[in-house]
Amino acid sequence: VASPEPAPHSWFWRPPLRLDVGEGSERWSLTVFGFVETDYIFDSTRGYDDAIGGALVARSDTYAGHASRSQFSVRNSRLGFTFTSPRVGGVQGSAVVEADFFGNQPATASERALFDSPAFRLRHAYLQLQSDYVDVIAGHTYTVFGWQNYFFPCSLEFLGIPNQLFSRATQLRASHAFEDRKSVV
Repeated sequence: VASPEPAPHSWFWRPPLRLDVGEGSERWSLTVFGFVETDYIFDSTRGYDDAIGGALVARSDTYAGHASRSQFSVRNSRLGFTFTSPRVGGVQGSAVVEADFFGNQPATASERALFDSPAFRLRHAYLQLQSDYVDVIAGHTYTVFGWQNYFFPCSLEFLGIPNQLFSRATQLRASHAFEDRKSVV
């Protein structure tokens, strides 16, 4: 049976920037990843910034409720690093650090400051240790409540959208994936 051809990449796809030190089973690796994104938002009610979040639609008897506006945002741009180490004593170590520009800004910040000087924030920062017996994650990443990163909806809105289970938290998590022995031939 011939293996299927991999799907072609889009014209703007580039391989990740990766630095390897060492060879074979003694290889350390650093991968830089991310993207630059520009978003255009048309809001017919002036009820939102670039994300809906917990905001309400502006009432129609207010200025915001009947005055539309257009916005541009680069706040969803991201920069990240993944690190992998050689297997030591049966344990494979790796780490992820990822950030974007959706950081908290003072409540008194102007709308101009929100879009022109976005705050850099940490999205993920965790260490993962994997062995044949247990996998451990320590750090800041998606919570397992709602199995979020497996069920993100297809949406033009920035996540989390209203009524979606969505959070990241600092945690220490131990897990193990069991193999289905019935399907092994």
